[in-house]
Amino acid sequence: MAERMPMLPALRAFEAVARLGSVRAAASELHVTPAAVSQQVKAMEADLGVQLIRRRGNALELTEAARAGSDTLSAGFRLLVEAVRQFRDHRMSPQIRLSVDPTLAASWLIARLPR
Repeated sequence: MAERMPMLPALRAFEAVARLGSVRAAASELHVTPAAVSQQVKAMEADLGVQLIRRRGNALELTEAARAGSDTLSAGFRLLVEAVRQFRDHRMSPQIRLSVDPTLAASWLIARLPR
């Protein structure tokens, strides 16, 4: 049976903090507040039972455990981004949704749709 994973938002928050070296920069990238990022990282630390970040005033330092896993986690997110890009490469052509009067659709629009 697979090990239970931390929640994805917590993984994203930690990865951004580790990569950027700042809770504020991670919050800006993720479009959330710094407090939300800190809570996610703390939740991940509690879930894993290991300290990942040492806070020293406004500065932070990654622990040995954090440094051991952060590169692999970043590589995993890069793979996810690539997978999503591949999905998008195969998406259907753009769709347009119109709401028109039935009379206009029957008399004018339908004749012009192929063009």
